[in-house]
Amino acid sequence: MNLYELEWHIKDRLRQDREFAAHQAMLSQALAGRPGIRLRFGILLIRLGTWLRDSAKEADTEVERVTA
Repeated sequence: MNLYELEWHIKDRLRQDREFAAHQAMLSQALAGRPGIRLRFGILLIRLGTWLRDSAKEADTEVERVTA
């Protein structure tokens, strides 16, 4: 590989890296106000657990009313 080819290869690689960085910057800017997927999944699990707990309490209350 001669010096010209090496220089061309490096310039091409730098161009690709800059395009990738610009694309990532646009994505992060567009998604800045949205919570991440881990956070959304965690909130979903908490809501599911709360719903299941409340459902169990309602079922216990109904059993107490019937047996009382």
